[in-house]
Amino acid sequence: MVQITSATARQQQVIYTPAPVAQQLLAYKPGDYRIGAGDGLVVTVWEHQELNAPGGPEQSSSSTRVVRNDGTLY
Repeated sequence: MVQITSATARQQQVIYTPAPVAQQLLAYKPGDYRIGAGDGLVVTVWEHQELNAPGGPEQSSSSTRVVRNDGTLY
């Protein structure tokens, strides 16, 4: 058993040195994201609650809309 004091804590201190990051990762620039088929979207229309649940209270509680293969969603 070791009593923890500031002196023993200093002795146990490990200095973390991160590995260098590869240059190609530093130069990476992501492209624009395009919404596509299968993506799930949550759309909220502020101050128009009736548009957020057009099916009314009996509609499922999930507000996620999935983009169809033709690019549309309901």
